[in-house]
Amino acid sequence: MSGDTLIAVLPLRGLADGKSRLRDIMPDRVRRAVVLSLLERTARAVLDSGTAKTVLAISPEHEVLGWAERLGLTPLQQANAGLNEALTQATIWARERNFTSLLALQADLPLITAEDVRALVNTLDFPPSSPSLGKGPGSGAMIVVGDRHNLGTTALLLRPLDTMPFHFGDQSFTRHLVAGEARGLRTQAYASRALGFDLDTPTDVAALAAWHPLAFVELCRAVGRWLPQIPQSTTPAPPRPAEEQIL
Repeated sequence: MSGDTLIAVLPLRGLADGKSRLRDIMPDRVRRAVVLSLLERTARAVLDSGTAKTVLAISPEHEVLGWAERLGLTPLQQANAGLNEALTQATIWARERNFTSLLALQADLPLITAEDVRALVNTLDFPPSSPSLGKGPGSGAMIVVGDRHNLGTTALLLRPLDTMPFHFGDQSFTRHLVAGEARGLRTQAYASRALGFDLDTPTDVAALAAWHPLAFVELCRAVGRWLPQIPQSTTPAPPRPAEEQIL
């Protein structure tokens, strides 16, 4: 990406409400350790890929930002609730610092590697592997990575970084593609086994164990390393915004 400066943004919930749909199958401290284990894997993949000048972690919770900073990420305190609001704030922060492209990436990807991140970012400089939806001249581009059900969006790559609003939430995969087409962007759906597997529900945990046993073992080992660092939980998690029920 000659002349391009990319920022990668990882929006993070607090430990209290992160991965709340896993509460029925694991103790609270284990769930928190899962959140940090997935964050660590995603962060290391992006950092090791060498694609981003800065890897920004944005969260409303100081504790999570502290963990993120220890992993080598740049912390940013989230001002307003909501995933789209967090990414909009991060975009403004990045534009003020002259970044030109943005990778928004969910930090719950147990299969992600540095090679996966590099392959995704490289699509900005190559013709699309599948037909582009946008009809514009190609000056703007958006690559949309759907989850394994093609419902949510696990990663979004934009150049320029403020080329369109974010549409995370219900049916975000389709909504991002439609919005990109409407704006005349070179809009591409990007299929990736690793980037499309996010871990949110008990069903996801079972699928990881059944289909990717090595990754499941790696996650369990990471959780074991994090557990001694997790304090006992004393406060119940607040309800999640409706927008974030499906990512």
